Amino acid sequence: MSEPMGHIEHGKHILELKTRMSKYAQIEYPLSIIKGDPDLDGANFPIGRAYITKPLIMGGDAHSHDFDQILFFLGGDPQNTTDFDAEVEIFLDDKYELINYASCVHVTAGTIHYPLIIKKVNKPFIFLDITLAPSESDRPLSKLVSQ
Repeated sequence: MSEPMGHIEHGKHILELKTRMSKYAQIEYPLSIIKGDPDLDGANFPIGRAYITKPLIMGGDAHSHDFDQILFFLGGDPQNTTDFDAEVEIFLDDKYELINYASCVHVTAGTIHYPLIIKKVNKPFIFLDITLAPSESDRPLSKLVSQ
């Protein structure tokens, strides 16, 4: 089970968020992460938010799991989150899909997926990774990732 992030509890229902830096050198801004059960007293809702400004390859090698995962790709302008100007490829089932618009990807349980290849970033964007499981699905870095 994952360790809590060091968030500060303010009563039973409120958690003050702390941030951390990414394991990916290309992600220059702090991440916001809630690890699900360890941080939320049993909730099956880990969520991570990253501000993406540079191309990179994220995630481990292609894999599947027995829970759903939901990925959001949102424009970085808070006044217009549909203004998405980047190119992302994700492997889903048996082929790479191109994402070049603000979108939500529902990776259903059993779907083979990853890596996530961020090929071009003309405008920074927000990436949200939501896992419907007790803890985050953190995988080793892909063999494709250069450190």
